Amino acid sequence: MSNINIADVLFQMVMLLTLFVPAGLIFLGIRSWRRRSKQLDRIERKLEERQ
Repeated sequence: MSNINIADVLFQMVMLLTLFVPAGLIFLGIRSWRRRSKQLDRIERKLEERQ
């Protein structure tokens, strides 16, 4: 018989979150940075075309 303790399950979930949340935040930050740099490149091109 296996007894599953709620505290053990919660602990495991918290530990998994501490692994995945920082990785997800890094991924979202890099994606946002790349999107912003592409947008700045488009703006620069448009400004250069006007001159």
